[in-house]
Amino acid sequence: MRALRVDKMTLAALEATLRSYQRGRALQEIPIWQMIGAGADAMRERAVAWQIALQAHGIQTQIRHAQSAIGGGSLPGETLPTYVLALSGAQNEISASLATKWANALRQQPTPVVCRIQEEQLLFDPRTVLPVQEEMLIQSIRNVYADLS
Repeated sequence: MRALRVDKMTLAALEATLRSYQRGRALQEIPIWQMIGAGADAMRERAVAWQIALQAHGIQTQIRHAQSAIGGGSLPGETLPTYVLALSGAQNEISASLATKWANALRQQPTPVVCRIQEEQLLFDPRTVLPVQEEMLIQSIRNVYADLS
């Protein structure tokens, strides 16, 4: 058996989290609850805003209805309806190998971007991106598009 040693930073983070619950402010202060609490319509609005920003740079995308997985160990198999931005390439589709190349390039950005690959499309779920991260996401996609085009 292994002992767990908790440092001061871990204790401070745990205390702040527990205080949010105690004050009844977890939904406003804890990002995962903000993500889970957001409705599908709000996700669609964000995806459309991303689409407009990318199309201004010649990047073709689609908005698709999808499901967000909201948990692994704690909520296995639970999903929420969402809308995703699907990167579809110049001819409205990309090959599996190109999708993998894009995904790898996105993970190599200064702030790594992780997306899903489904039906040979890269899917970006607004539910998994904080509003303060949106500009970085758009810039990373633009960078990879410029590098791989």
